[in-house]
Amino acid sequence: MKRILVVITTGFTPFGGLTTVMMNYYREINKTEFLIDFASKNEDISGALVSELKQHGSQFYELGDRRKNPARYFRRLWRIFKIKKYDVVHINANSATASVELAIAKANGVSKRIIHIHNSTGNHIRLHYLLRPIFCSLYTDAIACSGKSGKWAFGNRKFIVLNNAIDTEKFAFNVDNRQKLRQKLCISDDCFVVGHSGKINPQKNHSFLIDVFDEYHKKDKNSMLLLAGDGELRDKIEDKVKACHLENAVKFLGMIPDVYRYLSVMDCMIFPSLWEGLPLSLIEAQANGLKCVVSDKVTKEANVTKKEKYLSLDDDINTWVECVSDLKGYARQMEANDNIKLMIKNGYDSKENVKIIEYIYSGKS
Repeated sequence: MKRILVVITTGFTPFGGLTTVMMNYYREINKTEFLIDFASKNEDISGALVSELKQHGSQFYELGDRRKNPARYFRRLWRIFKIKKYDVVHINANSATASVELAIAKANGVSKRIIHIHNSTGNHIRLHYLLRPIFCSLYTDAIACSGKSGKWAFGNRKFIVLNNAIDTEKFAFNVDNRQKLRQKLCISDDCFVVGHSGKINPQKNHSFLIDVFDEYHKKDKNSMLLLAGDGELRDKIEDKVKACHLENAVKFLGMIPDVYRYLSVMDCMIFPSLWEGLPLSLIEAQANGLKCVVSDKVTKEANVTKKEKYLSLDDDINTWVECVSDLKGYARQMEANDNIKLMIKNGYDSKENVKIIEYIYSGKS
């Protein structure tokens, strides 16, 4: 049995996109051939996630916060490799700052060192390019969630694009979820619901999203905005909602474990990110049959169904509003069914993609 340690540098949370990607694969992988443990910075890990790992004989290791106490973080990671011998390390990160994790794995004799990049830029761009030559000398296998992310991380070096796959059946449009949750949220059947799913942080550009919805709502009072997620800018966004007098038209759902159910409540999604790798929430929205209006900063590779509308963040707000207005009145169930077929065909179903992960773990790549 191969022993694998999956390291998630951004945090192991039930609602994080990166964690969700890896757990989607974990749930599908052949556990008679691969024993997979996880390590991340979390000090307070979700009980549900830990319980799920323990049920399959897996462990979770707390490393502590990488930014606040890097010495402790790297010391704990070193100790894990010393105590438990791993055949493979699978490091999930956003830039070449993961060089240290790779170096620790190499120093402890881990023969297969996989780096998996999930973004197309980062907060430390100069440091990324400074470290990249060292970074590229330390990994044995390079994976990226998109071509754009791979180019950012690896330059002209070889890498594998592994799509951020999902359980397409779970995210399919569900009429019962739509009716029950609309009733729970006090949303009428004929209300037009705009949605967004993602952390409330600078990258996701919620301020622009509120501007678009504010203008749309002036034209269509029977409309609502649902925000699934939480984050560092939530207070500021809530203040902006109040300043726009939209308190009765915007609902903050917070971090919800069953976001797939709430997608069926929505009628369209606005995704105005400033940058992305390949956003999992946009893939999930397409599986649900949602029409999406997307920033041109998001890679076109995320447009799996070739149906999503891309706009520039420099476009006039009214251009975005008109595009949202054009999304009314489509056959949602039929749209979802067609989209899922396209997604499976194009490699976005976790049941199929896990075969690539198994191939790499087995040392055949």
